[in-house]
Amino acid sequence: MRKLFFSFLILAAVDAAAQKKGGVPDTTKSYVPTGFRVGTDLILLGKSYAKYLRGWELNLDTDFWRYNFAVDYGFSANHFPLANKAGAVYSNSGHYVRVGADVNFLLKDPDRNRLFIGIRYARGRFGEGVAFADSVKGRGRFPDALYHYSLHNDKLQARWFELVTGISLKVWKGLWMGYTARMKFAAKVSGDGVFSTFEIPGYGLKTPSIYWGFNYQVFWRFSWKKTGALRP
Repeated sequence: MRKLFFSFLILAAVDAAAQKKGGVPDTTKSYVPTGFRVGTDLILLGKSYAKYLRGWELNLDTDFWRYNFAVDYGFSANHFPLANKAGAVYSNSGHYVRVGADVNFLLKDPDRNRLFIGIRYARGRFGEGVAFADSVKGRGRFPDALYHYSLHNDKLQARWFELVTGISLKVWKGLWMGYTARMKFAAKVSGDGVFSTFEIPGYGLKTPSIYWGFNYQVFWRFSWKKTGALRP
């Protein structure tokens, strides 16, 4: 994932340099939006068919010349056994939102396809729990016993930042498809007093280091103004 992220950065730099040599004639420079796109993440929808995960994500963005304002809203619910303790099960469920902006490096493309770099600020609300059992060996007249335990962190809040890069291409009429690679960092959780948070919906495993994410998205674009190549 790290190699993919930096490959996108290199492509953006190379393309920006190449476009200085010429291309499709520019249209008038304007910061007035020409439309908006509504989409979803196909990878998350595909994972929802798995046994332990359910989730969806709604993506919305609009253009301001070469810049794009983006908002993501999603839901994730996870349920899986913990490998370090037999019979233990971890679960979480919550919503998240991301807001941010991208800069597009394909200035000469008449379809306004995107090779972009951007930043996101994200917040989430969720709850999580751990259920496990512990056996006690009986002595004398007392039989063996099995005790069940359940721990919960409720009403948690999280925030984090992301550096994003990717490609988004016009496929047919208003249909767009593309990839987004995410470098997630500076995650912080408040309210986890019972046990340390294990996973954050929309972010992933809560680790002190950088966490990587990847989306394969499909969009439909609603336009109210004809577009052309961007003016540098």
